[in-house]
This record gives sequence, structure tokens and C-alpha cells, in this order.
Amino acid sequence: LGTKNGIANKIQLFTPEAPEDLTDAAKEVWNYQLSQAANLEGYISAIDLRLFKEYCCLYGELRELEELIPNRLIIENGVRRVHPLYSEMQKLRKDFVTLGNLFGFSPVSRAKLKLSKVQESKDPYADGI
Repeated sequence: LGTKNGIANKIQLFTPEAPEDLTDAAKEVWNYQLSQAANLEGYISAIDLRLFKEYCCLYGELRELEELIPNRLIIENGVRRVHPLYSEMQKLRKDFVTLGNLFGFSPVSRAKLKLSKVQESKDPYADGI
């Protein structure tokens, strides 16, 4: 196995499966973000998974609300007003961004973290005995 494949296999081996109670959209974020984070030493550990699940739940809820709210403004009885669910969606977005920043999912927050790439462990017997 080459180095790249070895690291990919290691990442796949240690990336926990998405919890069953997550929406499909939330599971996609879980799988993608954890697979990316697995490339970095100490980025997301097992003790972070409960909070990371909350991050994924927020993403799933945002996607659901975005489908329910085609436009920010609605017209009722000839009066334009903000969709009642829009303010809820804005609150979810704020919480999503806040949690994302805690995990370093923005360029600015990631720059503050001191991370290093995962090194593939070398076989001490690769060159023979």
C-alpha cells in the first residue's frame, strides 16, 4: 500500500458512523467533516462527538427549513412581511456558525488552531530484518 492509500484506510477505519437519528443531510455533514478532520492530529476526538452531533443536527434542521421557506418575504392579505420561520432559520444559522467556529470550520477559527497532519506509522520491518 502506498502512503496515501494507507492513510485513507486508517481514516476509514477510525471514522465513527453517523448516529442513526440524524437526518440524511446531517449524516452527510458528519461523514464529510469527520473524514476531513481525521487527516489532522487531535482535531476532533471521541469526547467531541456529542457536540459535533449537535453541529450536524443544526445543519439538518437548516436544510429542512430552507426547503420550507422558498422566499424570505411572504405576502398575506396584500401585506409583505418576513416569513415566520425565517427568524428561526436565522437563529439556527447563528448557532451553526458558532459551533462550526468551535471546531475550526472557518478559515479564521482554523488558523487559530495548531494542527498537524496525521503521519502514517512506518513499518519498522519494511526494509527487512
